[in-house]
Amino acid sequence: MAGGTKEGTVIVWDVQQSGKSVLKIKTDDSPILKVGWNPNGALLMSSNEVGTVKLFHSEMGNCVQILPDHTRELVSAAFNYTSDYLMTASKDKTVRIHKHTSI
Repeated sequence: MAGGTKEGTVIVWDVQQSGKSVLKIKTDDSPILKVGWNPNGALLMSSNEVGTVKLFHSEMGNCVQILPDHTRELVSAAFNYTSDYLMTASKDKTVRIHKHTSI
């Protein structure tokens, strides 16, 4: 399970074993409004209130891609079933399809 804080940190919890946080990723100082996993669990997506989307390696926590294409917060985000693409929709009235570079 993952969530975001108003201080700009993504936190991953191990809910099956300990129930404790196992990874904390400081993204920036903007509140995290959305987090999500890709279908195979290798990537973790976060978005903040200014529309910046970041992809992280879900076990290591390192940022693998920054997608700064939106100017306002996201209303939706979804990976395709093969995890090759991420679709984002924003309050700036745009929809973007992003191909992630690598994990």
